[in-house]
Amino acid sequence: MTQTIPTAQRYFSLGLRSLTTRGDTAESATAFRLAVDADPSMCDAWIGLMAVDKSQAGDPEAARGVLTSARNFGAELRRNGLTVDPADGALGLKSPVHMGVVELGMPVTDAIYARAGAAVVLAQAGFLAEAAEELAKLQREVGPESPAQRNYIRYLWICLLGLAHRWPEVLATVADSREPMWISPETDGAVRFWQLGVTALTARALVGTGDAHQALSATKNALGSEEFKLVQASLIVTQAYALRATGEEEAATKLLRDARAWIASRPDLDHAAAGGVLEVVTAESMNTRTDPWDPTSGTTAEQIEQQSLDRRRDDVLAEAWRELDGLVGSPDVKAQIRRLASKVEMDRERQELSEEAGEEYSEEEMRLSAIISGPPGTGKTTGVRILAKLYYGLGVIARPEVYEHQPSDMMTGYVGQAGIRTNKLIDESRGGLFFLDEAYGLVAGDGEDQSSRFGREALEVLLARIENEGDKPLRDKVVVVLAGYDDDMNRLLQVNPGLPLRFPTRIAFAAFTPEELVEIAESVAVRSREELGAGVQEFLRDSNRRLAQVSALDLKGRLCNGIDLMSNARFMRTVISTARGFRDFRVSAIDRSALSSDERRALLRTLELDDVRLAYEETLRVSPNFPWSEWHLLEDWES
Repeated sequence: MTQTIPTAQRYFSLGLRSLTTRGDTAESATAFRLAVDADPSMCDAWIGLMAVDKSQAGDPEAARGVLTSARNFGAELRRNGLTVDPADGALGLKSPVHMGVVELGMPVTDAIYARAGAAVVLAQAGFLAEAAEELAKLQREVGPESPAQRNYIRYLWICLLGLAHRWPEVLATVADSREPMWISPETDGAVRFWQLGVTALTARALVGTGDAHQALSATKNALGSEEFKLVQASLIVTQAYALRATGEEEAATKLLRDARAWIASRPDLDHAAAGGVLEVVTAESMNTRTDPWDPTSGTTAEQIEQQSLDRRRDDVLAEAWRELDGLVGSPDVKAQIRRLASKVEMDRERQELSEEAGEEYSEEEMRLSAIISGPPGTGKTTGVRILAKLYYGLGVIARPEVYEHQPSDMMTGYVGQAGIRTNKLIDESRGGLFFLDEAYGLVAGDGEDQSSRFGREALEVLLARIENEGDKPLRDKVVVVLAGYDDDMNRLLQVNPGLPLRFPTRIAFAAFTPEELVEIAESVAVRSREELGAGVQEFLRDSNRRLAQVSALDLKGRLCNGIDLMSNARFMRTVISTARGFRDFRVSAIDRSALSSDERRALLRTLELDDVRLAYEETLRVSPNFPWSEWHLLEDWES
């Protein structure tokens, strides 16, 4: 060992002479390499090697050599009668800091700056965990009495967080105001530079946490300065990322194209120019990383969001199937909706296979818009809501919401305004299902009156929008469902030859049978935790059968049987609701003071035969178009 150290010292001195007298960097690099090979604890030799050999300046091995020998910083320089130049650093070494944001040459003037510079080299070589360990030590060791070093190390820490895409922590560190940053007489020359670097990092962190609009605001004031061209380049790239995240692709492309004229190739610019984006990172996604410094070691925020969305879609899909199974009657409707759902599922699979094979997939194959027809109260609106949930669960619309409208919502104002209004309503429904009930009302006039012109204008806009929905992303796509009476929808389809093509699916709801209406009445009562008393079911069944024999014109002049006239299931819900009032009036007259809780509960929750009979008759009597006299004739005839 006694022979090794003098040998290393001779090599170091030789390297110094080659560098200072002849400027022979190749010879000095060889000498410094021999010195560290002979004595790896000679920090100044590692510094010299990194200073004169560009291939070593970013070498992790050299950086690790500096870290393990930093306690000896300056010893060999002093032995050779040299001091460290505070402007140029030891042997002119300036730590080349890029760290994903800006270029910075920081003079290596003492062991602290040497260790910080070595951490930078490790970080830029991809060894972020090692760099983080060293910078964390430096943050603990360097106190407030050395503000310049604290500022520098804190800046490097923020840069390191940025390299690891730990964007929430970048924002938290910058926002930590317990200690002022960049306020030190020693760092006046670097203050503006570092501030701009932090601005660029903050803006990137804002993009990386999903706040691109705020990122644009953060870069606005910093851009355009003539100082620090490399920082300006970083700000421009950051602004391009922000523009792209807000959907301003054209503006982002132009910004990057203009920047290419004066910015040399650099990784972030190349990435952005190639269409790259900054992935959003959340605290949740960071917690999934197996290596906190490796952005690829965990689940991304987008993947977590997709997993959550998939679970949500699965839940809504299961809910839709339960609701479909729970519909009273309607076997044909249930079968048709199941076939439609299967087709949508297979269409999506065919589309995915086509995309994998690089083939064009025709959106004509996945027409989602539909017509639902049937008498009132047969569950058309419920069917539409189930359809929206199925479409959402199968991943073909962005939300399971139904936006319900009437033709009158679209036929307003003056010529030209109906189209504008229709477009507005469709835009408000983007991502969901646009439901137009009583759709025939769009063309119900004689064709010459003002309402007919408005309605046809709205219909043309509606058809045009459907035609253009195919290639839109889910968040912008709108599925349209039209509903109405069977005959009315038949007439509507004849008005415009494009309608059957745009609405290839038609789901026909049938009137409920008298027995199915009894089942509906029971389900309405059960949902309210009520019971039907003795004889109620028989009364409802017999009355509904008699009701089916009644025929009359509805308010729009259509000939209907009594069940359709009274709106099917809606009628049963009204009867049960009205029966509650009769029940409560009856029970209020009973002395309940001596009754047990169970007895009182039975009184308050049971709808007896008289309650339901009175409610049934009153509901018929107050209906404006029910033929009350015909009902009594049937009663008399049956009795």
